[in-house]
Amino acid sequence: MFPHLSEVGAKVSKGTPLLVMEAMKMEITISAPRDGVLASFRHHPGEQVSEGTELAVIEEKVA
Repeated sequence: MFPHLSEVGAKVSKGTPLLVMEAMKMEITISAPRDGVLASFRHHPGEQVSEGTELAVIEEKVA
């Protein structure tokens, strides 16, 4: 995983870039799947992750 593109606590909309992953020398931008607040990242930049691993937690916005 490369450095995060959004900060924990940030309000994000569906499609907001969250982080960049490298796979087979290709960079892939991972975006928010829904609107909410970025609560946490599950891994640190530089860590290897497996397919299907949860990368971030997005909580529902509180009105």
